[in-house]
Amino acid sequence: MDGNQVYVLSKRKILVSTTAGNNWTELTKSLNKDVISMGLSYQTDPTVYFGGSGTTLYRCTKASTTTLSEVDLTSTAPTLAKGSVINSIKVSQTNSNTVYISMSDINTKPRIWKLNNAGSNTPTWINISGNLPASLPVNCIEVNPQDSNQ
Repeated sequence: MDGNQVYVLSKRKILVSTTAGNNWTELTKSLNKDVISMGLSYQTDPTVYFGGSGTTLYRCTKASTTTLSEVDLTSTAPTLAKGSVINSIKVSQTNSNTVYISMSDINTKPRIWKLNNAGSNTPTWINISGNLPASLPVNCIEVNPQDSNQ
């Protein structure tokens, strides 16, 4: 991204400015579920992933030049992820099609997921929760940029 891009997340839409906040455009249509998390890829014209309650997950490609173009990926979530709250989204620095998400609600389902091929309409969800205790909410996730295993 360049230093003039600003992305603002609200519960029902995302606003984008490519003029350092002087002008704003709606990146998304009015969403029908609460959105509470957003992750951006590292390109100049980034891909934005955003999600929230009910395992809601959307993707907008070329976010600085395209508007009202979100793709709903919610239905791609596996049964073990459905109904959770996506609270944190991180995009790999080296591959914008690899996304990491964490779930913040309290239940016994897996809490951390890696999505491969997230740029497609059929991403692969991989449970990477490891041996985290059951019912542990994970409020934030970070990705080690030095780890070539992303």
